[in-house]
Amino acid sequence: MAQIASGARKWGPCAIAYLPDATMSAISVVMGRDFTCLMKVVANRRTAGRNRAQTTQSDRLGARQQNESVRMTEKTLLVIGATGDVGQGISRSARNMGWSVVGAARNPTKLRDLADSVAHISSGKFHPCEGDVSTESGAHDLWQAAIAAAGRVDAVVVSVNAPNRACRLLDWTAEELADLFQANLLSHFNAARVMLPLLPDDGMLMGIGGGTADFVIPAMAPLSMAQAALRMMYRGLSREREQGALVCELMLASMINGASKRDQAKPEWLTDDEIGRHVCAILANPGNFPDPVIKIAQRSDIGGPQPYHIEGLK
Repeated sequence: MAQIASGARKWGPCAIAYLPDATMSAISVVMGRDFTCLMKVVANRRTAGRNRAQTTQSDRLGARQQNESVRMTEKTLLVIGATGDVGQGISRSARNMGWSVVGAARNPTKLRDLADSVAHISSGKFHPCEGDVSTESGAHDLWQAAIAAAGRVDAVVVSVNAPNRACRLLDWTAEELADLFQANLLSHFNAARVMLPLLPDDGMLMGIGGGTADFVIPAMAPLSMAQAALRMMYRGLSREREQGALVCELMLASMINGASKRDQAKPEWLTDDEIGRHVCAILANPGNFPDPVIKIAQRSDIGGPQPYHIEGLK
């Protein structure tokens, strides 16, 4: 902490403007009266940063709502990872809303099963599409296949992840960590790199992330590392985009009652269909969800608007 305080004295408010409050409280003990003067500048920087970021995002969302001329029922959603627990819930919920869905996954049998489960819905269509985003070329091929199947894609949801084994961090090899990050992080990056520029200006790309970006479950540190990196990737993409399709992450801070966990699910777990309904609410009314990282932790959050907030700023 003394080293951080020394850095704060040397570099001034830029060094601590975005530190958590608990850390700054500890610094105040070390710096004494110098900290009071420094904090006045920090407060001004925080306020300016919050206003600048909120204004930029709000302006884009406001323009989106004013220029929206095509109803969501006339659009097509591409769900990548459609046969996973969360992907199935998103696909079903979108079809129940009357939206057309391109469901993408690697397993053709599971895709057929998913298609059968939504076949009774008359409005819109479901287009099964075999493919993945493990590579950039694969993401290109998947986009082309989706366009060929549905004629258009207006929004993309990336719901892909790889199984994670429980073991101490230092028992992993660098190669194993690289494989984990490839499956849980770079797959999302491939989809964003290829598909964001191709989406219409009123479109959206949404990634599904996990709540362990904020904490570490015993013997699961690599998963937290991957999810934290994923969150920062989506936050960075959102900050860099000044026009065109929106980008965001939906961070699931709850266990999910999906097809693979029905027999062990607890009542408080969010269901796959509840997650799907929340995804649809975001896609249909993005102005209600201005933050690039949207967190859902409990049933009362589903479908409700989320106020703007910048991580690390109070």
